Amino acid sequence: MTDFGSIAARFDITSFYLREFSEAIHLLREERSQSKEEVKDSLNKLLRILDPIKQNLEGELSQSISIDEHSVTEILRQKHDRDWQQFKKSVLEITLKISEGKANFSVSEIEILDEIADAVDMECAQLFKKISGRS
Repeated sequence: MTDFGSIAARFDITSFYLREFSEAIHLLREERSQSKEEVKDSLNKLLRILDPIKQNLEGELSQSISIDEHSVTEILRQKHDRDWQQFKKSVLEITLKISEGKANFSVSEIEILDEIADAVDMECAQLFKKISGRS
């Protein structure tokens, strides 16, 4: 596969998982009651992005092909330069909470999930720039 094909495939995969992640946040924010299956499905969509980030934060190699967790983590690190250790701890705690099947999020936890979605969106934008030759 050419560089262009490789970047285009990464963009396609990353944007797909970003869409799922954003939809999951939206569904979990809603006031209406959801079935256990809907909640479980939403939590799994969140974990598809959070697990590779968690592994990266813990210094482990990720088996994921969903996102470039190194780039996303670096975007988050740059944004939270002053409070990186606390932010990192919060991401790990949220990931653990979701892994345990808990779906009751505080406002600050939703804000962190939104920031992660923003970082993945920035990664998509960077990939798009590479595809269009503006990198």
